[in-house]
Amino acid sequence: MFAALAGLFVFLGASHAFAQVTLPSVNLGFKTTDKPDEVVNAVKILMIMTVLTLAPAILIMMTGFTRIIVV
Repeated sequence: MFAALAGLFVFLGASHAFAQVTLPSVNLGFKTTDKPDEVVNAVKILMIMTVLTLAPAILIMMTGFTRIIVV
């Protein structure tokens, strides 16, 4: 009885096992713009992300330097 139910579930579930999700197309490229503000905003965001990424390392380096100078 258990084998029959297990086989039934396997055969009924097999039709759903082969379904594949189609991925959206991704376009990676550079486009020219007539608005310099768009480029400036992108550069500002890049600079802010760079500072936020490097800030913890700079802070750790400065605290060690301060300890050496004070002691």
